[in-house]
Amino acid sequence: MALSVVFFILVRYFLLHYSFAVGKVGYKDVVLKITKNMSVFNAYLDEIVYFFESTKYDVVVFEDLDRFANKEIIFYKLRELNTILNNSHSFKRKINFVYAVSDDLFDATERVKFFDYIVTVIPIINSLNSYEKLKEAIRPSETFDKLGRTELWNLCDYLQDMRLLLNIVNEFNQFILLLDSKVMNEKVLFGLIVYKNYIPDDFAKMYNKAGIVAGILEDSDEQRKRIIAGYDEEIVKQRVKIKEENDNLTQKQIALRERYLDKAKELTGYSSYDLKVRINGNDYQFDAVAAQPSLFQKVREGSADSFRFNNSISARIPSFDAVDKNLFGLGGFDNAMALYEEENKRKTGELELSILSLSQKKIDLPNTVEGIYQVNTEDLDEKLKALGNLEKEQLVKFLILNGYLDRYYQYYLSYFYPNSLTREDRNFTMRAARHEGLQFEAQLERLDEVIKRFSVEDFSSNESLLNDDLVREIFGKSGLYQLYRAPICNQITKNKRLDFILSAYKAQPSVPGTFFFSLLKNYDFWNEIEQEDRFIEDQEALREIYVKFCDLREGHINPLFCSWLQDNYAFFDKRWEVITPKRAQNVFVACCPVFTVLILRETPELILQDIIENQRFAFTRKNLNAIIRKLGFFEEYRSAAYSAILDANNQNLIRAVKAHWSVALKSAFPDTSIHERIEIQCALLNAPDSPKADVYRYLSKQRNRITNAELLQDGVLEQVFENSLVESTWKNVNYYAVTKGKGLPLQFLYNNTFKDKVGDTLSLEEESALARLIVFSDSVKVSKYAELVPLFSTPFNGILFQIQPQRMKVLVEKKLLEFNATNYKFIFSHYPALYTQFLVNNLEVFVQHPNDYPINKADASAAILSLSTKRAKIDFIRAIKVQDIVFDHSFVSLARKFIEDGDLKVTDVGHKLLLSVITDAPIGIRESIGRRAILSLDYDPNVVTDVLNAMGGEYRRFLTDTATSSISYSLDAIKICNDLVAKGYLVGCEKNSNKIIIHKK
Repeated sequence: MALSVVFFILVRYFLLHYSFAVGKVGYKDVVLKITKNMSVFNAYLDEIVYFFESTKYDVVVFEDLDRFANKEIIFYKLRELNTILNNSHSFKRKINFVYAVSDDLFDATERVKFFDYIVTVIPIINSLNSYEKLKEAIRPSETFDKLGRTELWNLCDYLQDMRLLLNIVNEFNQFILLLDSKVMNEKVLFGLIVYKNYIPDDFAKMYNKAGIVAGILEDSDEQRKRIIAGYDEEIVKQRVKIKEENDNLTQKQIALRERYLDKAKELTGYSSYDLKVRINGNDYQFDAVAAQPSLFQKVREGSADSFRFNNSISARIPSFDAVDKNLFGLGGFDNAMALYEEENKRKTGELELSILSLSQKKIDLPNTVEGIYQVNTEDLDEKLKALGNLEKEQLVKFLILNGYLDRYYQYYLSYFYPNSLTREDRNFTMRAARHEGLQFEAQLERLDEVIKRFSVEDFSSNESLLNDDLVREIFGKSGLYQLYRAPICNQITKNKRLDFILSAYKAQPSVPGTFFFSLLKNYDFWNEIEQEDRFIEDQEALREIYVKFCDLREGHINPLFCSWLQDNYAFFDKRWEVITPKRAQNVFVACCPVFTVLILRETPELILQDIIENQRFAFTRKNLNAIIRKLGFFEEYRSAAYSAILDANNQNLIRAVKAHWSVALKSAFPDTSIHERIEIQCALLNAPDSPKADVYRYLSKQRNRITNAELLQDGVLEQVFENSLVESTWKNVNYYAVTKGKGLPLQFLYNNTFKDKVGDTLSLEEESALARLIVFSDSVKVSKYAELVPLFSTPFNGILFQIQPQRMKVLVEKKLLEFNATNYKFIFSHYPALYTQFLVNNLEVFVQHPNDYPINKADASAAILSLSTKRAKIDFIRAIKVQDIVFDHSFVSLARKFIEDGDLKVTDVGHKLLLSVITDAPIGIRESIGRRAILSLDYDPNVVTDVLNAMGGEYRRFLTDTATSSISYSLDAIKICNDLVAKGYLVGCEKNSNKIIIHKK
């Protein structure tokens, strides 16, 4: 009830003292009617007195009166009322009025005069304990730590009112329960609540982005731009200074060089004349030479021609050292130049460091409101003056500089109000508004509402807006969000957000390809893929994205990508379900790769044919094998490469092979077990565009050779035979050597073994023609000559011309020279050393026609010794019967033995040989042989006489051995007997049947 009374009194008081009127006021069931200009005490004094008469209250407490204007009047009226009540006779107790006011309500004198008794009350909260009070009030305690312990110490200096602190804490504790700490910042929420309770009128304007503080926060981005612009302006100034310093250095250097040239001119004695420097035939003014270091260097090194005057008079330019010594002292010129450069280097270095520092400041300049205003607090102070209260200014400054207020305040204001966003959408929006973290995979529902909350510019700079769902929405709906596409791509490009590209690529449902195509038109991120160290799976996925969507227009293709393509065809072969063959083909067309290694296990037909047709592969054995395997004729190819390729009739592959003939034949085709068909071999050899050396090398490894050399063109015959690519037949040799008239294919003959007889494949005429080249030639190696010549089946009937003795020896030994009188004579005349062997090797012919071949004693002896059988020796002795030869002792002894043994008849032996046999025969044997000779030979008186003489004394035996003897009858025998009778060697002789009876003395 006391409270009611006080209430009515105060209301009435306010009505009387302020410019508004109220007809009545009420409190619970009590209603007071008020009359204008009527004293509140006069109107309600009775009721007030009655109140105290009917109650036992004797104390009335007044609080917060110091908040009203005209505080002095209020207190004086209340004092008057207190006096009236205590003077009343209606009750006997004393009524005390107690005032709870601040110490600064009155000055010291007035306070003592007004109040009867003053009780000092220590405040519950002050600057020393507000921190502890706040810590006790914030719940839970972990939240307190998130508000910034250090900053709160200073913030609590502004929280010295318990009710204000409690109000802040209560409001914060309500909202913190609804806050998602992963999305919103507890610190900013607390700062906003402090600001709201401390400066409520300015806070209320925040909802419309109005008010002093809102303006400061909104202007932070512009403030950042102004700071950066200031840095840029200062950098420009520093660069201008660097240019000035460099220009100054150049001028000093030019001036120094001019001084040098002037001194040089002075030393020539032409100091009063206008001289020019002649260099390489051209005349230059001194200032031109001084301004061009290259020209001055020629003067310095002495390669300038001279000083010139009037284009006719020349003077030798003094040496550099001479001028230097006169001008500065030896070494002075270089020292001066060094000092100029050192000073320039020091000054420009300082300026460069300043530029580097400013550039780093630009890089380090924060994006946050607190970071921006920390750079220039003076600007913040100037803006805060609009609050008109120093304490408020300091509080707001503290809140901003310590991160309790930021530019995204509006999201905090609206966070706790229900709207069209889901909680996840709202969390995303709040974090994005603060540029807080990456939210690639956040799942959003009301995408249209989320997009509305941000400007197009936000999407170009705010990485927190990079989200799979948003990109899918923006790039999926044709035209609706067209303006947002470029900003998103620009932001990803600027920040090189390959991680988001990966996230978008892997997102389900998938992000439209238009996003990646649009992105890669501006952002060629291939270099980042290759340079950054990332998981292999991610790197492969990024490559996959690049290959699928990269810009293939001319001039937009990354050369490093093209280089990578060449070594990574396997990348495609694993991804045909992801990278369509048509896309791969477009990539190949644009980049023109030449794949180093082909892996074709899964390669589709379209790509395979493209690779072959456009020769997009390094022409290696491995790659060619891969293609052949994929085409399905590898088994055939393995044994006959080119034949198999032609049989497959793949024209693209044939063109590829022909374009790489040399490599194909040298290393790509299989090089073992080669079995190219004969016609293919000939086609390879005859083709005008085939690399002959490589064809020869390739076919030389083939097991089967060309059987018929006639299939080959003239232009390749020599090399074909040199490389032994045809079969080693006499028919081929004859075609080359005789038919084509190319002479002997020597290398072919050396490299091959001929087993067949020449006559087995060639006619006698062909064999003879070929023999003339091989047999009667000094060009074939003797060893090969000895191997080849015996293969000729018909001995040569004539010698065309003289050949080397060792070659003729082969002919003689191998009996390849016909044994006829002409050849016999040729050998006898030109090859005496072979004469005997030629005879010996052909005795069977000799003995048949001994009259045709003259023979001497040595040849006869050699011949008889070479014969291995008795029969052959006997036949030889009989053959040389007609030769008029005096034989040596061994030959005579052999012949005598044959006669003694009865193998030879004396009639089978030549006259001289017979005489020698008789003469050399031992006594007894001599008479026997002589007698047989005399009695057996055809009649010839001289022969008889010669035999008798040869017998020496033994002829007597012939006469006296027996009284009679008999010999077979013949006409010659009877003539010899008659001759002996006539000469007195015999008594007589008579014919008796078929015998001749000889009567001896």
